Amino acid sequence: MEGQRLMAEKNGGGWIKTFLGMVGGLISGAVVMYATAWVDKAVKPAKPVPNFRVEHEGANVRFQNLSPGYEGWWDFGDGTALLPTSAATDSVTHKYTRPGDYSVKLSLTNLFGEENERSVPLHIEDVPTAKLPRVLSLTAERFGNSDYAPAMYHIKAKTENAPLCLLDLGDAKDAEVVTDGTASLERWVTYEKAGDYVIKLRVINGTVTAYETEVASVQDAPAGAVQVRLTAVDAGTAVTVRTQALEFNDTFRADVKGDVSLLGAREHAAALYTDRDKEWTIRDVQLKAANGKDVSLSDKTETPLDAAALGLPSARNLRLQLTPDRRSVHLVGELVRAPAGKTPAPLPTLMIQGTMTEELRKPDTRTVPLPAYLQVPAVGKTTTEVVTLPSLPTDWVNPQPRKLNLAVSDGAAVVAPSVPIPGRVELTLQNRRCVLTATPAKDKDNKDAVRLDLVLAQARVGVK
Repeated sequence: MEGQRLMAEKNGGGWIKTFLGMVGGLISGAVVMYATAWVDKAVKPAKPVPNFRVEHEGANVRFQNLSPGYEGWWDFGDGTALLPTSAATDSVTHKYTRPGDYSVKLSLTNLFGEENERSVPLHIEDVPTAKLPRVLSLTAERFGNSDYAPAMYHIKAKTENAPLCLLDLGDAKDAEVVTDGTASLERWVTYEKAGDYVIKLRVINGTVTAYETEVASVQDAPAGAVQVRLTAVDAGTAVTVRTQALEFNDTFRADVKGDVSLLGAREHAAALYTDRDKEWTIRDVQLKAANGKDVSLSDKTETPLDAAALGLPSARNLRLQLTPDRRSVHLVGELVRAPAGKTPAPLPTLMIQGTMTEELRKPDTRTVPLPAYLQVPAVGKTTTEVVTLPSLPTDWVNPQPRKLNLAVSDGAAVVAPSVPIPGRVELTLQNRRCVLTATPAKDKDNKDAVRLDLVLAQARVGVK
């Protein structure tokens, strides 16, 4: 009997343990299930949404990642190796070796290994012969009425397809590197000594270069001449204008569940990442319509776009918007895909090409020395010289009143450092008392000038 009782107790205890184990398993499973759901909701990040901006000039393209914080890959669509991108990578630059249409893809992955991607169409144009850099003209015009040293020369040049210029004025200074306003160059230079000065202009576009030269000849001043140096100081606002190719492209986002996908706020900034000056503003935007006509933004800050006229049947509510400071332009709107059928339709894409006219305004000053020579006249004679003043630069606005200064030298000695205009001064030149009169005038071409008249001073008769 005692053995049967012990056996019953043993069997009863095992059943209780089994029951408690089952209950514990159910509870722990529920805890794990709900904890996992809570972690997914509260800790697990959302799938990445790739977005990027495209800037390109010719075959050189810069891609700016607008979705930082993820690992991923760039696929440039030209068969080159995939390029990894990290959370710290902001932008990459890629050069295409052939013209054509490409699909650029950015794939991003979050910490849980979930991946998402975005593709954008890209068009690379061929570089025809017409786009090779050229020097259209290079001139060195003497300013003033003599070729004697020091001599002032006006250097003017026009170029084509030359984003980079090297200008050497032949005055023993380093060549000037010009990247802004290269289509039209204008410089003033003073050659202090007699000689032949070789002016060289080299234009560069990628690996292709061209150059032209010009010579400025300066002679020694005649013996016994008196040097008069008139200096014109001008101030104003220099306006540099350029035109850049513009392209908006986008595609229907693959992660959108409905039939409408918002454009990714496609943006173009006036200042390029290679610009030293970042104050470029947008003067106008012109887009190419399907009917051959251009759509111009002009002086407006916002304008609606006719998607049908642009040949974009899958787009709607398109608007072109400038920021208040006119430093960037945005394209907003929607892409709409057709209702799903038996065969999935390709995702709608958008591509709009055009041009963007930009300007850069900067305060500018210019000091132009205008040397001239006068001979000391004989008794009763007058030596006259008319010094033409330079015109203001054609790319200036809001010029300030011009300041003039006149200095007279006898050999190496400065005998009158500042003669007022208009004004009259008595001075000693070559051991003779002279009177110099400076008067505003017009030259033979009706340009602003200063007339200089030099006479011998009359002998003063003492009063007894």
